[in-house]
Amino acid sequence: MPRREVRLRMEANRRKREEAAAQATALAERPAPPPPPRPPVEEARMASPPTSDANWWVRFTIPGVGFLTYRGQNYDRGELMTLTGGPRDEQLERLGYVQPAPAGEAHLRAECGVCQRWFLTEQFRDAHGRLRHSDRFRDDLDIAMGMDGPAGGAALRDTTGDADERRMQAEYPLYLERSRATLES
Repeated sequence: MPRREVRLRMEANRRKREEAAAQATALAERPAPPPPPRPPVEEARMASPPTSDANWWVRFTIPGVGFLTYRGQNYDRGELMTLTGGPRDEQLERLGYVQPAPAGEAHLRAECGVCQRWFLTEQFRDAHGRLRHSDRFRDDLDIAMGMDGPAGGAALRDTTGDADERRMQAEYPLYLERSRATLES
């Protein structure tokens, strides 16, 4: 009888080995489970313009300088700003140096990618970029003195600011008829 027991054990061990080999091949043939789902990627949000704080925009800058200084900070043309209730705020508004920013056109506002300042439109932001960040917006077509300009004659660079002032007066004129001297007369 001991032989029979040995034979039965050997038979049981052989079956166990076959089952283990069958399981191993079944596991190897089974496709790998899919990776766990990734959390949804959040889209980059669009920059949102400042809220009610910056409710004014600079219409007119100092010619030749190219900016308006208010409370120690320089503002470029078209830049959004906040009036803090200083003694000269009424004059800035009355003469047209600053104007309330239209709330209905908030979707047109643009942020400078370098200094994170906000502007009324993309055109003002682009002009700011050419003025303040010229290394990023380099224009290699610099006109030197003595070269012919597009309308003929010599192309000279405006160093006095007169052309800039005329351009600003044509686009957004100051309200000189609202000056204190005119109003008192």
